[in-house]
Amino acid sequence: MKKSSVIWVSTAIILAILVLVVSRAASGPGDMGDHVLGDAKTITASDWIRGSKDAKVVLVEYSDFQCPACAAYFPAVEKLIEDLGANFAFVYRHFPLNQHVYARPAAMAAEAAGKQGKFWEMYRMIFDNQITWTNSAVGVEIFEGYARQLELDLIRYALDLKDPVLKTKVEADFQSGLALGVNATPTFYLNGRKLNVPNNYDEFKSTIQSEIDLAK
Repeated sequence: MKKSSVIWVSTAIILAILVLVVSRAASGPGDMGDHVLGDAKTITASDWIRGSKDAKVVLVEYSDFQCPACAAYFPAVEKLIEDLGANFAFVYRHFPLNQHVYARPAAMAAEAAGKQGKFWEMYRMIFDNQITWTNSAVGVEIFEGYARQLELDLIRYALDLKDPVLKTKVEADFQSGLALGVNATPTFYLNGRKLNVPNNYDEFKSTIQSEIDLAK
């Protein structure tokens, strides 16, 4: 990794610590249907995964697309996958905080994009442009614009936004976080162990690398 990239990512992490959202989620149990709640170590069939799906090391993030700290940690996670992705699995789970009006719509936009094979593309677009849509009165329309840029089938996208299965998936992620005691975003678990918020990229990478070394 270039030194300038490390500095930039580490600066983003420092900013994330300053704006870290520590907000207890006040929400009762939702209707999970037959959806299996994920724990902090096991990858479920409905999880979104990057890196090595067969890796012995699993990093799970509970995140909120509208959370400023989550957006600040986003480039660090991208760099981790770039540097170490062959040796660990990254799992993204939704934890939309109640005070963020666009958190659930953003999660649904990503899930709807995922139905067309572009979850991670929408994920990146949403985080990259967080300042734009979070301060807008038409955030949902902005997400549709991202869907258009990604060349999604917009009719199917609109239908999927209303799909109760996708709503259940987002809620299941949220409830699994509550079951683990998640009350802030982002929250990271490494092989089932809750991580302290890393102070910089090098610390984050070193923690993951140590777990990879132990798993060999």
